[in-house]
This record gives sequence, structure tokens and C-alpha cells, in this order.
Amino acid sequence: MATLDKTPAAPTPARGQEIGKDIGGDGDLLGSTESSLGHRVRFANMVLQRELASQISKLGISLMEWYTLRTLWECDQLSQAELAERSGIPGSGMVGAVQSLMAKGHIVRERCSLDKRKFIISLTASGRALQEPGIAASVEGNRIATEGVSEADLMACLRVLRAAEKNLKR
Repeated sequence: MATLDKTPAAPTPARGQEIGKDIGGDGDLLGSTESSLGHRVRFANMVLQRELASQISKLGISLMEWYTLRTLWECDQLSQAELAERSGIPGSGMVGAVQSLMAKGHIVRERCSLDKRKFIISLTASGRALQEPGIAASVEGNRIATEGVSEADLMACLRVLRAAEKNLKR
């Protein structure tokens, strides 16, 4: 019986570069986690989410509730499925967020008059009242995250992230 080689495949060099080559003159090697876009985005997202959670907790809402409200502030009266899709929250997470926000009085859920199988989620006055302080909390989190970063660097970073998103959606 033959044994399988369990040695992991070597990473593929990007754009003709060699694995182990110093790519920025700062000691980061190609293939290292420090030079990986995915790794950097993942860890930046983790700390950004932590900061956002800290900021919005002062408003008495969780991250899932924040994403739900943020989506409704941009487009109110969505079906639960549309709300889940637009906010990027999986169906099971959306159920919990909707139930929690309903219990807090920030949203209501009513049957669609045209399709009785659907529920339409809408903001209440209480949910709308959270928009200004909620957006301010988000802006503050972004301000903290980009402290010491020039406007030009921030715009370049956003361009790269948009390009990466577009490339990966193909």
C-alpha cells in the first residue's frame, strides 16, 4: 500500500516574485503573514469590529443588531431574506437580530400584504432615533482606526480593497 506525501504545497509566488524575497525593504518576506493581503484584512477587520462593538454597546445594541439597523437606515421595509442578504448576516443570525430588535422596540415585523409568506421588517421611531448616534459611533471607530494615516494613504487603501473585492466577485 502506497503512502501519501502529506507535505503541504508551497505557496505560489505572486506576479513572478520568489518565495522568501523581501518585498518591501522592511524585512517582510513574500509568503509571510505580514505580506498577505488576506491576513492583514482579516486582522484589521477583527480589531475594527471590536472597536465598533465597543462604540455601539454604549447605545445598547450588538454588532448583529447594528448591521441590521444600518441596512434598514439605508433602505427601510425589507423582507427578512432581503435584509439578511443586504446586511451580510446569515439567515440564522438574522432571526436572532430581528427578535432582539423587536423585543427592544427598534423594529416591527409585519406580513407582506402582497405575499402572505413574507414578513416585512420596518424601523420604529426608536430604531430611527438610533441612526445619528449609531453612525457617529461608526465614524468614531473609523477615526480611531485611521489615526496617523494620511488622506492619500487612506484613499489608496480603499482603492485597493475595492479592486480586490471586484476581482474576487468575478
